Amino acid sequence: MITRIFIQNNCELCESIEIPESINIETINIDENYDGFRPDQLPVLQIGTLNLVGPGVISIILKLMEDSQNDNYKR
Repeated sequence: MITRIFIQNNCELCESIEIPESINIETINIDENYDGFRPDQLPVLQIGTLNLVGPGVISIILKLMEDSQNDNYKR
């Protein structure tokens, strides 16, 4: 499943996102010669066909992804 974060330069909200180093996620800066999908609002976390907006939501989802990957959830 494709997972990407769309950001832009000089964006306080984009800069407030904490991306864990342990997860593999593509970061796309739409200001740097990017000619693809451009979301109406930034930052955006795209997981497959789902687009999540807002740094708070994005940071929580990234933390959940990191915790899941690190097997922090046990049954």
